[in-house]
Amino acid sequence: MARKIGIQAQRFAQNIEAGFLNDAGTLFVGNKQDVTDQCIGAVAEFVEQNYEGSVEFEWPNIDYKVEIKVTRGSKEER
Repeated sequence: MARKIGIQAQRFAQNIEAGFLNDAGTLFVGNKQDVTDQCIGAVAEFVEQNYEGSVEFEWPNIDYKVEIKVTRGSKEER
């Protein structure tokens, strides 16, 4: 069976990390990597390609509402 990869926002380090999970899928095992930029970039590309650049959704059981809007600036702004 292939090992699962988990992704977690680090509360105190202000980054997103990814790494392999234990068989139960509850804990990281081994080293983790900072994937903050890759994760944010992948979400932006996904929203742009699949939701015409804007999406919002809710998780009612944990009282989260998420709104994501992707806009592109001119090359001079980058």
